[in-house]
Amino acid sequence: MRERDAIVDDSTDRAVATGDAAAGLDAAAADIVDKLDDRLREARAHQGDWREQAREDYAFVAGDQWSAEDRERLVEQLRPVITFNRVAPIVDSVAGTEVNNRQEVRYVPRQAGDVGVNELLTGAAEWVRDQCDAEDEESDAFWDTLVCGMGWTETRLDYEQDPDGKILIERVDPLEMYWDPAARKRNLDDARYVIRVRLIDEADFEQMWPGRAELLGPDGATGADDAGGGGIHIVDPATWYEGDGARAPIDAAGKYRVIEYQWREHETFWRLVDPATRRIAELSDDSYRALERRLGTHGLRLDAVRQRRRVVRRAFVCAGTVLEHGPSPVPGAFTYQAITGKRD
Repeated sequence: MRERDAIVDDSTDRAVATGDAAAGLDAAAADIVDKLDDRLREARAHQGDWREQAREDYAFVAGDQWSAEDRERLVEQLRPVITFNRVAPIVDSVAGTEVNNRQEVRYVPRQAGDVGVNELLTGAAEWVRDQCDAEDEESDAFWDTLVCGMGWTETRLDYEQDPDGKILIERVDPLEMYWDPAARKRNLDDARYVIRVRLIDEADFEQMWPGRAELLGPDGATGADDAGGGGIHIVDPATWYEGDGARAPIDAAGKYRVIEYQWREHETFWRLVDPATRRIAELSDDSYRALERRLGTHGLRLDAVRQRRRVVRRAFVCAGTVLEHGPSPVPGAFTYQAITGKRD
Protein backbone atom coordinates (compact mmCIF):
# COMPACT_ATOMS: atom_id res chain seq x y z
CA MET A 1 0.00 0.00 0.00
CA ARG A 2 2.82 2.36 0.86
CA GLU A 3 4.52 1.61 -2.44
CA ARG A 4 1.29 2.41 -4.32
CA ASP A 5 0.85 5.62 -2.32
CA ALA A 6 4.39 6.64 -3.16
CA ILE A 7 3.75 6.16 -6.86
CA VAL A 8 0.57 8.21 -6.68
CA ASP A 9 2.32 10.99 -4.82
CA ASP A 10 5.10 10.96 -7.38
CA SER A 11 2.64 11.27 -10.27
CA THR A 12 0.93 14.15 -8.48
CA ASP A 13 4.28 15.91 -8.07
CA ARG A 14 5.01 15.40 -11.76
CA ALA A 15 1.61 16.83 -12.67
CA VAL A 16 2.23 19.89 -10.52
CA ALA A 17 5.69 20.29 -12.02
CA THR A 18 4.25 20.05 -15.52
CA GLY A 19 1.63 22.64 -14.67
CA ASP A 20 4.31 24.96 -13.28
CA ALA A 21 6.36 24.51 -16.43
CA ALA A 22 3.37 25.33 -18.62
CA ALA A 23 2.63 28.38 -16.50
CA GLY A 24 6.26 29.40 -16.83
CA LEU A 25 6.06 29.13 -20.61
CA ASP A 26 2.86 31.19 -20.67
CA ALA A 27 4.47 33.83 -18.46
CA ALA A 28 7.54 33.94 -20.68
CA ALA A 29 5.39 34.36 -23.80
CA ALA A 30 3.36 37.13 -22.17
CA ASP A 31 6.57 38.90 -21.16
CA ILE A 32 7.86 38.66 -24.74
CA VAL A 33 4.67 40.19 -26.16
CA ASP A 34 4.69 43.01 -23.58
CA LYS A 35 8.34 43.83 -24.23
CA LEU A 36 7.82 43.68 -27.99
CA ASP A 37 4.82 45.98 -27.69
CA ASP A 38 6.85 48.61 -25.82
CA ARG A 39 9.87 48.39 -28.08
CA LEU A 40 7.86 48.49 -31.29
CA ARG A 41 6.08 51.61 -30.07
CA GLU A 42 9.44 53.13 -29.24
CA ALA A 43 10.93 52.32 -32.64
CA ARG A 44 7.86 53.48 -34.57
CA ALA A 45 7.83 56.82 -32.75
CA HIS A 46 11.55 57.37 -33.35
CA GLN A 47 11.63 56.28 -37.00
CA GLY A 48 8.27 57.59 -38.22
CA ASP A 49 9.73 60.64 -39.99
CA TRP A 50 12.48 58.54 -41.56
CA ARG A 51 9.96 56.05 -42.95
CA GLU A 52 7.98 58.80 -44.66
CA GLN A 53 11.16 60.26 -46.12
CA ALA A 54 12.38 56.83 -47.22
CA ARG A 55 9.20 56.23 -49.25
CA GLU A 56 9.67 59.63 -50.87
CA ASP A 57 13.33 58.81 -51.59
CA TYR A 58 12.44 55.57 -53.36
CA ALA A 59 9.82 57.43 -55.39
CA PHE A 60 12.35 60.07 -56.43
CA VAL A 61 14.85 57.47 -57.64
CA ALA A 62 12.06 55.74 -59.57
CA GLY A 63 11.16 59.02 -61.30
CA ASP A 64 7.99 59.76 -59.32
CA GLN A 65 9.00 63.28 -58.31
CA TRP A 66 5.80 65.31 -58.70
CA SER A 67 3.47 65.99 -55.82
CA ALA A 68 -0.17 65.05 -56.32
CA GLU A 69 -1.20 68.72 -56.32
CA ASP A 70 1.33 69.74 -58.97
CA ARG A 71 0.47 66.74 -61.12
CA GLU A 72 -3.26 67.53 -61.01
CA ARG A 73 -2.57 71.18 -61.86
CA LEU A 74 -0.57 70.21 -64.94
CA VAL A 75 -3.25 67.78 -66.08
CA GLU A 76 -5.94 70.46 -65.71
CA GLN A 77 -3.82 72.79 -67.82
CA LEU A 78 -3.36 70.05 -70.44
CA ARG A 79 0.39 70.26 -69.96
CA PRO A 80 2.62 67.18 -70.11
CA VAL A 81 4.04 65.85 -66.83
CA ILE A 82 7.73 65.64 -67.72
CA THR A 83 10.36 64.44 -65.24
CA PHE A 84 14.09 64.92 -65.66
CA ASN A 85 15.40 62.25 -63.31
CA ARG A 86 18.84 63.44 -62.21
CA VAL A 87 18.77 61.40 -59.01
CA ALA A 88 18.79 57.85 -60.40
CA PRO A 89 21.98 58.25 -62.54
CA ILE A 90 23.96 59.43 -59.52
CA VAL A 91 22.70 56.60 -57.34
CA ASP A 92 23.41 54.07 -60.09
CA SER A 93 26.91 55.50 -60.56
CA VAL A 94 27.82 55.10 -56.89
CA ALA A 95 26.21 51.64 -56.79
CA GLY A 96 28.21 50.63 -59.84
CA THR A 97 31.40 51.75 -58.11
CA GLU A 98 30.60 49.41 -55.22
CA VAL A 99 29.99 46.53 -57.63
CA ASN A 100 33.33 47.12 -59.37
CA ASN A 101 35.19 47.27 -56.04
CA ARG A 102 33.58 44.42 -54.12
CA GLN A 103 35.47 43.02 -51.16
CA GLU A 104 35.90 39.29 -50.69
CA VAL A 105 35.85 37.44 -47.41
CA ARG A 106 39.30 36.14 -46.55
CA TYR A 107 40.57 34.49 -43.37
CA VAL A 108 44.10 35.62 -42.47
CA PRO A 109 46.20 33.36 -40.19
CA ARG A 110 47.67 34.84 -37.03
CA GLN A 111 50.25 32.09 -36.69
CA ALA A 112 52.33 30.26 -39.27
CA GLY A 113 50.71 26.91 -38.47
CA ASP A 114 47.22 28.21 -39.21
CA VAL A 115 47.76 28.79 -42.94
CA GLY A 116 46.11 25.57 -44.09
CA VAL A 117 43.11 25.96 -41.80
CA ASN A 118 42.53 29.56 -42.89
CA GLU A 119 42.76 28.65 -46.56
CA LEU A 120 40.09 26.03 -45.96
CA LEU A 121 37.88 28.57 -44.18
CA THR A 122 38.36 31.09 -46.96
CA GLY A 123 37.41 28.50 -49.58
CA ALA A 124 34.33 27.47 -47.60
CA ALA A 125 33.20 31.10 -47.23
CA GLU A 126 33.65 31.72 -50.96
CA TRP A 127 31.65 28.58 -51.79
CA VAL A 128 28.79 29.56 -49.45
CA ARG A 129 28.62 33.09 -50.82
CA ASP A 130 28.74 31.89 -54.43
CA GLN A 131 25.89 29.43 -53.82
CA CYS A 132 23.51 32.15 -52.58
CA ASP A 133 24.73 35.10 -54.72
CA ALA A 134 25.66 36.96 -51.54
CA GLU A 135 27.53 39.68 -53.44
CA ASP A 136 24.44 40.65 -55.44
CA GLU A 137 22.26 40.65 -52.33
CA GLU A 138 24.72 42.85 -50.46
CA SER A 139 24.93 45.19 -53.46
CA ASP A 140 21.14 45.51 -53.38
CA ALA A 141 21.34 46.37 -49.67
CA PHE A 142 24.06 48.92 -50.44
CA TRP A 143 21.75 50.46 -53.05
CA ASP A 144 19.07 50.77 -50.36
CA THR A 145 21.62 52.58 -48.20
CA LEU A 146 22.29 55.09 -50.97
CA VAL A 147 18.59 55.75 -51.41
CA CYS A 148 17.22 55.87 -47.87
CA GLY A 149 20.26 55.60 -45.58
CA MET A 150 19.60 52.04 -44.35
CA GLY A 151 20.33 48.66 -45.94
CA TRP A 152 19.56 45.23 -44.47
CA THR A 153 20.54 41.62 -45.14
CA GLU A 154 19.42 38.41 -43.47
CA THR A 155 21.61 35.35 -42.97
CA ARG A 156 19.59 32.16 -42.52
CA LEU A 157 19.45 28.43 -43.19
CA ASP A 158 17.09 27.27 -45.92
CA TYR A 159 15.93 23.63 -46.03
CA GLU A 160 13.76 23.85 -49.15
CA GLN A 161 16.68 23.60 -51.58
CA ASP A 162 18.94 21.42 -49.43
CA PRO A 163 17.58 19.05 -46.74
CA ASP A 164 20.83 19.48 -44.80
CA GLY A 165 20.43 23.25 -44.81
CA LYS A 166 21.71 25.87 -47.24
CA ILE A 167 23.14 29.14 -45.96
CA LEU A 168 21.41 32.11 -47.57
CA ILE A 169 22.26 35.81 -47.43
CA GLU A 170 19.34 37.86 -48.70
CA ARG A 171 18.48 41.53 -49.01
CA VAL A 172 15.59 42.70 -46.81
CA ASP A 173 13.27 45.62 -47.50
CA PRO A 174 14.35 48.42 -45.09
CA LEU A 175 10.72 49.43 -44.58
CA GLU A 176 10.06 46.05 -42.96
CA MET A 177 12.70 46.70 -40.31
CA TYR A 178 12.62 48.47 -36.95
CA TRP A 179 15.64 48.89 -34.72
CA ASP A 180 16.78 50.14 -31.34
CA PRO A 181 16.69 53.97 -31.29
CA ALA A 182 19.45 53.96 -28.66
CA ALA A 183 21.96 52.36 -31.06
CA ARG A 184 24.85 54.70 -31.84
CA LYS A 185 27.51 52.59 -33.54
CA ARG A 186 27.83 52.12 -37.27
CA ASN A 187 25.74 49.30 -38.71
CA LEU A 188 23.77 49.28 -35.42
CA ASP A 189 26.41 47.07 -33.85
CA ASP A 190 25.27 48.06 -30.35
CA ALA A 191 21.52 47.65 -30.93
CA ARG A 192 19.64 45.85 -28.17
CA TYR A 193 16.97 44.57 -30.56
CA VAL A 194 15.80 44.47 -34.16
CA ILE A 195 12.25 43.81 -35.37
CA ARG A 196 10.95 42.75 -38.77
CA VAL A 197 7.27 43.08 -39.70
CA ARG A 198 6.15 41.25 -42.83
CA LEU A 199 3.09 39.73 -44.41
CA ILE A 200 2.99 35.96 -45.02
CA ASP A 201 0.55 34.11 -47.23
CA GLU A 202 -1.90 31.75 -45.57
CA ALA A 203 -0.39 28.66 -47.22
CA ASP A 204 3.16 29.61 -46.20
CA PHE A 205 1.99 30.45 -42.70
CA GLU A 206 0.39 27.02 -42.30
CA GLN A 207 3.57 25.31 -43.45
CA MET A 208 5.75 27.31 -41.09
CA TRP A 209 3.47 27.02 -38.04
CA PRO A 210 1.03 24.12 -38.58
CA GLY A 211 -2.23 24.44 -36.68
CA ARG A 212 -1.48 27.86 -35.23
CA ALA A 213 -3.78 29.78 -37.59
CA GLU A 214 -6.84 28.25 -35.91
CA LEU A 215 -5.65 29.49 -32.52
CA LEU A 216 -5.20 33.06 -33.74
CA GLY A 217 -8.82 33.56 -34.74
CA PRO A 218 -9.98 36.43 -36.97
CA ASP A 219 -7.24 38.77 -35.71
CA GLY A 220 -4.49 36.65 -37.25
CA ALA A 221 -4.74 38.01 -40.78
CA THR A 222 -4.39 41.68 -41.51
CA GLY A 223 -4.50 44.24 -44.27
CA ALA A 224 -1.87 46.57 -45.74
CA ASP A 225 1.66 46.33 -44.44
CA ASP A 226 3.52 49.19 -42.82
CA ALA A 227 5.19 50.16 -46.08
CA GLY A 228 1.72 50.98 -47.33
CA GLY A 229 0.87 53.04 -44.29
CA GLY A 230 -1.10 50.45 -42.30
CA GLY A 231 -0.80 49.95 -38.58
CA ILE A 232 0.67 47.00 -36.75
CA HIS A 233 -1.72 44.83 -34.81
CA ILE A 234 -0.36 43.11 -31.71
CA VAL A 235 -3.00 43.12 -29.02
CA ASP A 236 -5.26 46.14 -29.16
CA PRO A 237 -5.74 47.71 -32.59
CA ALA A 238 -6.86 50.96 -30.97
CA THR A 239 -3.28 51.51 -29.82
CA TRP A 240 -2.04 51.45 -33.41
CA TYR A 241 -4.79 53.02 -35.52
CA GLU A 242 -5.15 56.62 -34.42
CA GLY A 243 -8.78 57.62 -34.54
CA ASP A 244 -9.73 54.36 -36.22
CA GLY A 245 -9.66 51.74 -33.51
CA ALA A 246 -12.59 49.85 -35.05
CA ARG A 247 -10.76 48.99 -38.26
CA ALA A 248 -10.85 45.25 -38.87
CA PRO A 249 -7.38 43.66 -39.18
CA ILE A 250 -8.59 41.32 -41.98
CA ASP A 251 -8.77 41.88 -45.72
CA ALA A 252 -9.50 39.75 -48.75
CA ALA A 253 -5.85 38.86 -49.17
CA GLY A 254 -5.88 36.87 -45.95
CA LYS A 255 -2.22 37.49 -45.21
CA TYR A 256 -0.79 37.09 -41.75
CA ARG A 257 1.23 39.88 -40.21
CA VAL A 258 4.15 38.15 -38.51
CA ILE A 259 6.52 40.10 -36.30
CA GLU A 260 10.00 38.64 -35.89
CA TYR A 261 11.59 39.99 -32.73
CA GLN A 262 15.27 39.46 -31.94
CA TRP A 263 16.81 40.84 -28.77
CA ARG A 264 19.95 40.69 -26.69
CA GLU A 265 20.05 39.84 -23.03
CA HIS A 266 22.62 38.71 -20.48
CA GLU A 267 22.81 35.36 -18.79
CA THR A 268 24.88 34.31 -15.81
CA PHE A 269 27.17 31.29 -15.99
CA TRP A 270 30.02 29.82 -13.99
CA ARG A 271 33.47 28.73 -15.14
CA LEU A 272 35.26 26.13 -13.07
CA VAL A 273 37.93 23.48 -13.28
CA ASP A 274 36.45 20.02 -13.81
CA PRO A 275 37.98 17.85 -11.04
CA ALA A 276 37.92 14.76 -13.31
CA THR A 277 39.45 16.19 -16.51
CA ARG A 278 41.23 19.25 -15.05
CA ARG A 279 39.77 21.32 -17.89
CA ILE A 280 37.75 24.50 -17.81
CA ALA A 281 34.03 23.76 -17.81
CA GLU A 282 30.95 25.99 -17.96
CA LEU A 283 27.75 25.57 -15.99
CA SER A 284 24.51 27.51 -16.00
CA ASP A 285 23.62 29.35 -12.83
CA ASP A 286 20.96 26.79 -11.83
CA SER A 287 23.25 23.83 -12.52
CA TYR A 288 26.05 25.41 -10.52
CA ARG A 289 23.81 26.11 -7.54
CA ALA A 290 22.54 22.52 -7.53
CA LEU A 291 26.08 21.13 -7.76
CA GLU A 292 27.26 23.46 -5.03
CA ARG A 293 24.52 22.26 -2.69
CA ARG A 294 25.34 18.60 -3.33
CA LEU A 295 29.05 19.10 -2.73
CA GLY A 296 28.36 21.26 0.29
CA THR A 297 26.77 18.33 2.11
CA HIS A 298 30.17 16.59 1.84
CA GLY A 299 32.16 19.60 2.92
CA LEU A 300 33.56 20.25 -0.55
CA ARG A 301 33.91 23.58 -2.35
CA LEU A 302 34.16 24.49 -6.01
CA ASP A 303 36.81 26.79 -7.41
CA ALA A 304 34.57 28.76 -9.79
CA VAL A 305 34.17 32.24 -11.22
CA ARG A 306 30.81 33.86 -11.87
CA GLN A 307 30.59 35.62 -15.25
CA ARG A 308 28.03 37.19 -17.59
CA ARG A 309 27.71 36.87 -21.34
CA ARG A 310 25.50 38.34 -24.01
CA VAL A 311 23.04 36.03 -25.75
CA VAL A 312 20.54 36.67 -28.55
CA ARG A 313 17.02 35.27 -28.57
CA ARG A 314 14.29 35.28 -31.19
CA ALA A 315 10.50 35.12 -31.21
CA PHE A 316 7.77 35.13 -33.87
CA VAL A 317 4.54 36.88 -32.86
CA CYS A 318 1.21 37.18 -34.66
CA ALA A 319 -1.91 38.86 -33.24
CA GLY A 320 -0.48 38.89 -29.74
CA THR A 321 0.34 35.15 -29.86
CA VAL A 322 3.90 33.86 -29.65
CA LEU A 323 4.24 31.32 -32.45
CA GLU A 324 7.70 30.20 -31.37
CA HIS A 325 10.66 31.52 -29.43
CA GLY A 326 14.14 30.39 -28.51
CA PRO A 327 17.82 31.20 -29.02
CA SER A 328 18.98 32.87 -32.22
CA PRO A 329 20.13 30.41 -34.91
CA VAL A 330 23.30 32.51 -35.17
CA PRO A 331 24.99 32.16 -31.74
CA GLY A 332 25.35 35.51 -30.04
CA ALA A 333 24.27 37.60 -33.07
CA PHE A 334 21.23 38.84 -34.94
CA THR A 335 20.33 37.13 -38.19
CA TYR A 336 19.69 40.63 -39.58
CA GLN A 337 22.64 42.89 -40.31
CA ALA A 338 22.38 46.59 -41.13
CA ILE A 339 24.35 48.84 -43.45
CA THR A 340 24.18 52.46 -42.33
CA GLY A 341 24.99 55.68 -44.14
CA LYS A 342 25.82 59.03 -42.60
CA ARG A 343 24.48 59.87 -39.18
CA ASP A 344 21.57 62.31 -39.08
